[in-house]
Amino acid sequence: MLHNSVHSAISFQNGTIRINLDELNCSKIELMKNKIVQTIEYSNGNGLNSVVLTLEELTSLREGFLDYIEVDKNLKDTSITGYKTRTRLFIQWLEENCIQNVSMQHWRDYYAYLKRSELTDTTVRNYFRDLNGFAIWLVQTGRLPSNPLTGIIPPSASKKSVQSKAIPREDINIMIEHAQNVRDRAIFIFFRDTACRGSEAAAMLWENVDLDAGKAYVIGKGSKPRTLRFKPVTKQVLVEYQETLKEEQKTGPVWWGKQGALTYSGIYQIFRRVARRASLQNKKFNPHAWRHAFGRDATQAGMPTIILQKVLGHESITTTEIYADPDEEAVHQAHYQYSPMNEIDLGRAS
Repeated sequence: MLHNSVHSAISFQNGTIRINLDELNCSKIELMKNKIVQTIEYSNGNGLNSVVLTLEELTSLREGFLDYIEVDKNLKDTSITGYKTRTRLFIQWLEENCIQNVSMQHWRDYYAYLKRSELTDTTVRNYFRDLNGFAIWLVQTGRLPSNPLTGIIPPSASKKSVQSKAIPREDINIMIEHAQNVRDRAIFIFFRDTACRGSEAAAMLWENVDLDAGKAYVIGKGSKPRTLRFKPVTKQVLVEYQETLKEEQKTGPVWWGKQGALTYSGIYQIFRRVARRASLQNKKFNPHAWRHAFGRDATQAGMPTIILQKVLGHESITTTEIYADPDEEAVHQAHYQYSPMNEIDLGRAS
């Protein structure tokens, strides 16, 4: 039978149980739901020190969260990989610091640790985004009473010009020259000619490639179908690559490795490996840097923005217009070419 003081300290209304800990003169309660016990311990009135999950529980719940983002959120592979990596590193940090009972404050302590580390603002921002997503899911599923990261303002996104994200032309040529096999060379030339996304290339099927028409039909961003176009020279390298494949590999996925069809990660590793072999000093070697290079070079060659929008598969032309924003060198050259001073002969004027 409950003590009278307990009766008076607990009330139930509209599906909510309210417990007055001050009246009970205690600082710890245990809650059970779905056979999981959550211990909440208040220290000096600060709920951030509450032990809401054990490390074992948090590790198990992480698996459920990853299943959720893969199945329900329909995120692209690179986003899913980011969530997996950054939430795993959070768990690893807890383990390394011998934290078996995870409080709300520990989430904030980990963020403070990231801020002190030699990480760029962009990287810290990405960590915050993924951890915040995990925390929100835990709140929505009733595993956390509130989001422990609420109130934290992550670093602002850096405003780099799209030109600064693109691989230089000379590095593109160097990487093509350093391709050690027919497949790698075909991948580089295909990316250079089509401006495809890495995820599009990884999901591409031979059945959806029309070599004679110079077209490949893929599923683009947002699960929308789109057409990649390529020139006869690209068709030729694709044919040469296809001839190196086993008969059963000439249907289904286009790009193959020793372990099977290449994923986005596998394609990225090819770019990374060749860039290292070529001793490129510039770190902008990834597939998306090649896509940015197409937008930069096509714009400078005079391709109308509305056409470039279709080639790149942008839903909004505003996204494409960033390639029309000139970099400092382009502004300098234009000023040199169009300055009114070109019409003045200072020698004759004097």
